[in-house]
Amino acid sequence: LPADHPPLPPHAHADNSKKCPFAAKHEFCPPQEGDVRSPCPALNTMANHGYINRSGKNLTAAALTSALQKCYNLSLPLAIVLSYGGFILLHRYNFLRGIDLMEVGKHGFVEHDASLVHRDTILGDDEQGEKKPVYYAPVEIVPEWVDALMEDARKLREDKDYAFELTGGAGRKGKDGKVEGIDALHAEIARGEMAIVLGMWEVEDYPAPIKGVPAEWFREWITYERLPGGWRPMRTQGLLDTMKRSREVKKGMERFR
Repeated sequence: LPADHPPLPPHAHADNSKKCPFAAKHEFCPPQEGDVRSPCPALNTMANHGYINRSGKNLTAAALTSALQKCYNLSLPLAIVLSYGGFILLHRYNFLRGIDLMEVGKHGFVEHDASLVHRDTILGDDEQGEKKPVYYAPVEIVPEWVDALMEDARKLREDKDYAFELTGGAGRKGKDGKVEGIDALHAEIARGEMAIVLGMWEVEDYPAPIKGVPAEWFREWITYERLPGGWRPMRTQGLLDTMKRSREVKKGMERFR
């Protein structure tokens, strides 16, 4: 459904169905009561558009692999690595048994702190006084953080020195009051996520002659977990290309330190 479409009446999505009683095939429908979502906008978007079960439930590794290919035009090897690798990181070794999207939010498995638009997982205290995370990470998007992210991107494009200000002390993760690092595995996951996003959305001549991701596309996707109107995959995003982009992201971040 287009962004200006009137809100749909409340309805239900069957647990094992990609169909919606009000939206046509692959049209957008936001999650309804009883649906589940994850901290990952890419997965949530596939559910909102019916590339996977709209309820976000009972998703096999094979179903996720196929959906990643159809929705984002990822190559088969990359889609397999993401889907089956995700199952392994979640300690779900029976690939035929489906998972719910909320399981992706298990803190410290695939999910990690330092999200750009989600709050960090709240930590609690056990009986011994040692901190341990709440089982699932927040899935609610913080609109103010989206605005800050887009403003950072604009400033970085216009003023390269802004990168040093951004990473030198008053970084955006100050929105939670402090900046904390993530381990090497989750840092690699985060870089891979960014590499895939850049590969999916990058336009060769936007704005000419600089390659980039249209801001309005990214904002719509990250805020509403909806595919931008009129967008179609322009290339097949492959495993080797993603690995190359991930290395470039790492080198870019190292230059700002």
